[in-house]
Amino acid sequence: MFGAGSLFCGLAQNFQSFGFLLAARTVQAIGGGGIMPVATAEFGTIFPKEKQGMALGLVGGVYGVANIFGSSAGSAILDLFGKNNWQFIFYVNVPISLFVIIAGLIYLPNTKVENVKKIDVFGILLLVMMVLSLLYGLKNIDFFNFSQTIRETDVYPFLLAFLALIPIFIFVEKRAEDPAMNLSYFRNMRILVTMAVAIVSGILLMGMVFVPQFAENAMKVPTGDGGYFVIILGLFAGLGAPVSGKLTDRIGAKLVLMGGFLLSIIGSLFVMFVAIPHPSYFSVLTALMFTGLGIGFTMGAPLNYMMLSNTKKEESASALATLSLVRSVGTTVAPAIMVAFLAHAGGNLQGNLMDVLPKEVSVPPLPYSQELTDEFNKMKSDPNYKDKLAGVDMPDLTSMTTVKVSMSGSLEGAIQTLTKKQAQMKAQENTLKANIRDMTQKKKSLETAINGMTSGLNEMNATVAKMQTLKEAVPTAFQQGKQNYLNEIQKRSDKIESVYQSTLNEGFWQIYLTTSIFAAVALLLLLGYREKKGQSQQTESQQVE
Repeated sequence: MFGAGSLFCGLAQNFQSFGFLLAARTVQAIGGGGIMPVATAEFGTIFPKEKQGMALGLVGGVYGVANIFGSSAGSAILDLFGKNNWQFIFYVNVPISLFVIIAGLIYLPNTKVENVKKIDVFGILLLVMMVLSLLYGLKNIDFFNFSQTIRETDVYPFLLAFLALIPIFIFVEKRAEDPAMNLSYFRNMRILVTMAVAIVSGILLMGMVFVPQFAENAMKVPTGDGGYFVIILGLFAGLGAPVSGKLTDRIGAKLVLMGGFLLSIIGSLFVMFVAIPHPSYFSVLTALMFTGLGIGFTMGAPLNYMMLSNTKKEESASALATLSLVRSVGTTVAPAIMVAFLAHAGGNLQGNLMDVLPKEVSVPPLPYSQELTDEFNKMKSDPNYKDKLAGVDMPDLTSMTTVKVSMSGSLEGAIQTLTKKQAQMKAQENTLKANIRDMTQKKKSLETAINGMTSGLNEMNATVAKMQTLKEAVPTAFQQGKQNYLNEIQKRSDKIESVYQSTLNEGFWQIYLTTSIFAAVALLLLLGYREKKGQSQQTESQQVE
């Protein structure tokens, strides 16, 4: 189903149909949703108890590395085939699925339960509706404007629907032969702690989604190259997962998880207090090393081990499916919150950039501007020309060497100011044209009306010629003014880049503060977790051996 869904997702590009893509994604999700719980349950049941941690650690390692490398692989495929050929991101799953099917038919035993109870179809549908309502409502909340967004129609109706469906779901599940979710899980404190910690592990995993953007911003590497930093994260996550599995067999899941969350806290704090204020390859890679190990320790073996230890063997697949479901709450809600942090930081970006952008534009002085202004004022005060020039106005040409740019609004406002100045200079150019026409007409009038005023006519001709030269210089002066402004921005490029970097770092700081807080909450939950008696005794006997 996953392979077929992937094939249909790719074909949606050919059909140019978004509806077809959504339907194909549904098929893909139904198939893919069962792969991880079933595979993990198979590992958790066919291996002997003393080696379950190691086996689950291997599963967790593969799962964590696949999650981290998946985004990089997607970017590489887009670079290879072009961003308009996104269908190949889905097509790559088809040969992988075929390989797994063929290898599975040859090598995997078909383990199954003989007495299968009736599938709880109605309970599954209710559960899907509840999860969708909860996640959709939470995703649409702006946590910086909580009181306003909680009242919006794409938030509170869905949260209310989730609450309203809970009693109906409980009623249905109590009467189902094989319930979609075992309600007894919610009466077991150990399972409740396990599920809460699973949600936190999902939040930590999603915090790593922003590693490429953070690396690009901190290290100023080209856009797209930040994905290479994820490789370091994946390597240490892949290393940490099997190690956590072995340690789970030796010292128990609780201590391994606590160590993993402690490593995650160290990694997040290292980002906040070292990598952000002092970006370097050493600081960034060190932070990724700690966070990668933290993910490896928390993602796979210990949580699955805890869930299997507190449930019956015949419930292993459904128990791990429940664990995967609650983890998805963290992986779904966390990005919405973390993106809001970056968006909030981005909201301050324009104001911070305006403070460092140039506040004025220098325009080259226009030829004859002062001379023409003086001559024109002189002619208007001359009794011989006063009446003739009564309706002619000369623009202020001497004040155009500097144009103020308003920075009180936004960069668009600054551009609008420049555009407005351009329009004003265009209007002044038109005024000059009109003045030239008027002066020409006045000249002709003077030629016919005043005989013998050759010197006056020559003076008028010279003035008109100067005005013509000035008119032709206006567009060039404005273009030079724009270029001067761009040159000034270029001179301040380092400072502008620094402001951009520091502003976005505020968002990244809040993201990793969030991951460290949730990791600390998980640590506190685990401090109160009490392992089953048989489980702790088994761990002690393994240590003695």
